[in-house]
Amino acid sequence: MIKFWSGFLEGSPATNTRETAWKIYVGLFKKYRQRIILIATTWLVISIIATFFISPYLSIFLIGPLPFTLGIVYAFAYLVASNLFWHQFAEKRGWSIESTGDIEKEKAYLMHRGNTQHIHQVIRGTLDNRPLRIFSFEFSTGTGKNRRTYAYTVFGFSFTGKFPHLYLNHQDDQYYGEVGEEISLPEEFEKKFILHAPKQYEIEAHQIFNPGILSYIIDSNLDYDVELVDGELLAFKNGSVANITDLEQELSRVHDLVLKFAPILDNFKFEKIGNLTSEL
Repeated sequence: MIKFWSGFLEGSPATNTRETAWKIYVGLFKKYRQRIILIATTWLVISIIATFFISPYLSIFLIGPLPFTLGIVYAFAYLVASNLFWHQFAEKRGWSIESTGDIEKEKAYLMHRGNTQHIHQVIRGTLDNRPLRIFSFEFSTGTGKNRRTYAYTVFGFSFTGKFPHLYLNHQDDQYYGEVGEEISLPEEFEKKFILHAPKQYEIEAHQIFNPGILSYIIDSNLDYDVELVDGELLAFKNGSVANITDLEQELSRVHDLVLKFAPILDNFKFEKIGNLTSEL
């Protein structure tokens, strides 16, 4: 569907979804202008004849669906525009992209919150020879009027080391959940972060999320939740990115964070403590 509808795009995508959708909408009508004019003219003539010779009320049923049809077409154009830049972002770098992901394969704590979860626009590739993935994720809590949806843009980078499952919750984040053991942090960080680790893995948590790393996150104004699980760092950015420029900027910021973590996580090794789980 993306490829078909994007073929109507007039010029290059705009910096926001609404303008890009309008370009697709206009391009569609330009491409099929003659057919649309013929159909619209025929429909109008039929409506006029029906109004004068059968019943004036028939015009309501004949002309009424027109605005609805135009609205449906624009809705499809808007949907395509909201996803188009993900495809262009991936194609520009030679990375693959899939429309959805399998939540059952995910081990991250944050990705199993709420009563419904969805993964969209899954990009996979490598950056500096390091496997990565980028995707849109959302989950919902509550029902009816109490239902609330939390949306994230997620960046995942793989490392060669072996480390326990850890979760750093940024307190400016939109969601907070309690899991595992809450690890104490130096006073200058405890108002910004809440660090979670499996029971008795406090030493490993402090080695990885050391003062240097935490200071870097604060100084760089990174408002991500960071989760380490199954050899991967997942950075959860609040909200959905709106255009390719924002996606590129966020990737650059996360990549800089990955470079800070790399000397630690690529070489990290730990031994499982008895029968205690190293997962959250």
